[in-house]
Amino acid sequence: MDVAANGNDVLVPTFVTPGGFERVGRYNDQPLGLMDLKVGYWLYQNPDARWVKGIVPTCELHYTTTLRNTDSVGGVSNPFNRMDLVDLTAGVHILLGEKAVLTVAGAAPLRTQENRVFDAEAMVQFNRRY
Repeated sequence: MDVAANGNDVLVPTFVTPGGFERVGRYNDQPLGLMDLKVGYWLYQNPDARWVKGIVPTCELHYTTTLRNTDSVGGVSNPFNRMDLVDLTAGVHILLGEKAVLTVAGAAPLRTQENRVFDAEAMVQFNRRY
């Protein structure tokens, strides 16, 4: 779950004081429910190798849903109200030496229109343990 700790003030320009703003309320983000499923497979594993010790392709399915209707404060709201997002990520982890992992992956949404918040994503990540 992802729950906002507090909301955000919604301010509108006021004509009484030029350049001033008036608080009309507090907008609270919708709480989110999240579920993920990931599978991977050791395509190559050699702990005695000098450089590439392992290769692990993975596939992930991510589901995110809003858990209540959107707030509406001063005309600010989520125009789609409720959302159900489903994204697919595929990539590979390459174990380098004793302490490093290089990950290359791509992601794409599986839903359309209001249940889609991006077109595609490419990721490159390098982690080194100390």
